[in-house]
Amino acid sequence: MKKIFTLLLISSVSLLSFADLRQGVLPGEFKVSATKTVHFSKGNYQCGYNGNRFAEQQYYYIGAGNNRIASWYTSTSSYFDLLGWGKDYRTITTEISYYSEPFNDWGNNYISKADHDAGWRTLTDAEWRYLLLESGCHIGFATIDKTKGIVLLPEDKLSEVKALEIPFKTVKDEGKTCSVNDYKLSSSKTYYTDNQYTPEQWEQMEKVGAVFLPAACYRTGSSSDATTAESVLYEYDGSGYYWSSTPNASDSRYASYVKFVVSYGEGSIKVINEGCQRYTGMTVRLVTENPTYNPVTQLEPIEAEADKETAITFTYGGPSSSAVLLSLQAEDSHDDQKQCVVLRTTLDDANVAQLMDNLLQNVSDDFGSVFSGVSFFLPAGKGDVKLDIQTHGLQLSVHIGNSGVAHLTQNERGEAVVHYDIQEPTLVCIHASVPAAGTPARNSIRKQAKEDEQGVELYAINILPSEILTGVDNVQGDNALCTKVLRDGKIFILRDGKTYTIQGQEVK
Repeated sequence: MKKIFTLLLISSVSLLSFADLRQGVLPGEFKVSATKTVHFSKGNYQCGYNGNRFAEQQYYYIGAGNNRIASWYTSTSSYFDLLGWGKDYRTITTEISYYSEPFNDWGNNYISKADHDAGWRTLTDAEWRYLLLESGCHIGFATIDKTKGIVLLPEDKLSEVKALEIPFKTVKDEGKTCSVNDYKLSSSKTYYTDNQYTPEQWEQMEKVGAVFLPAACYRTGSSSDATTAESVLYEYDGSGYYWSSTPNASDSRYASYVKFVVSYGEGSIKVINEGCQRYTGMTVRLVTENPTYNPVTQLEPIEAEADKETAITFTYGGPSSSAVLLSLQAEDSHDDQKQCVVLRTTLDDANVAQLMDNLLQNVSDDFGSVFSGVSFFLPAGKGDVKLDIQTHGLQLSVHIGNSGVAHLTQNERGEAVVHYDIQEPTLVCIHASVPAAGTPARNSIRKQAKEDEQGVELYAINILPSEILTGVDNVQGDNALCTKVLRDGKIFILRDGKTYTIQGQEVK
């Protein structure tokens, strides 16, 4: 006889939705083609001696600090944001051959723990053109906290901005003459003072979906043997220059870019296909087509056959399911390239056990905001929890109810197995933790990962039931709800968390 079970979830537990925006992603959604939308990064791309990052505010830019951009300049505290096409801050050479190689998108670079995993990339010139000249997004020249630039607002968000009672004049507003062709937008009687916002006002605009591109201007290139800061010049002319990822088709010295400026009361935005010399330092703003964390749950079968089918499968990027809850904190991330979740937040086993107890007893609703990892309910029975993992300086803790904690380490990617034998549906919590001092695990893994590289890569979880308790029916007695269970030819009664057997009864 086949053993069939129904996956049981405790309905009184409120599971949070984790379809939140990734770190570093702005909420506004913009069309860049008839079929494609993107979200912008929270600020312009910056790189420096210690790595890469996004500007903390959309209206921040480095400016004259780019004067010091040179191969000999190695200050660990400096960042730069006017970059040669596809290059980092060390690139100041004007040698044409250096730029003739294929484009290396800045989005391929590591951009801090919190922000690097969103699939960032640079817009093509065709996408810039569609966004600025064809998509219908609202555009306004503006000044935010003394920084000039342009505001982009998704087509369907204008009414929400008006509801904030914050003025927003667009290039097409009454009194202006606006013309658009396939490469340029021109708007008369337009000034950067059309829209003037305080940081507090801009914060409200940003929440609605507005994007700000600061007019950070450009810098000229320099010879590869530069010896003084003055050999690299930063030019401020009130314009914004933003690279595209599109090379000039006929001349490897050039690449396409976007320029916007206000001159004598006329605002203009151009997508310049013929391009500019690639060694010119321009601004970079990245976008992503994957603004939210991928669901990490898959296959919630209503029925599964013991010994033959997997009861629950957790795999990266699978369709959403309420059977498995993924909860991430700021330090955790998704690695789309490796197709795994990276847990870096470490939790104390005793604290997690208390969180689990509070959750089941409805004592506290802070589980989703505090816990970092994966949680689900196992069906009653016996079997194995098989995990595809790799650990870097940390261990993986697996709690199956209050029966104790299994600690797993896997220096190379591979499978680890935890056995279970439970009489009732049981909450499972899986999280990263720090090995206890003096343990073999602590001694072996301390050598393999620097602190900023520590984490647990979680690729998949499979539940492999070898035996499943089959619920027969529920009976009422002594004003307490009991569950009668058939297992191995015996009847068990589950009541108030205790298991009772019935003697002298043959079960067929």
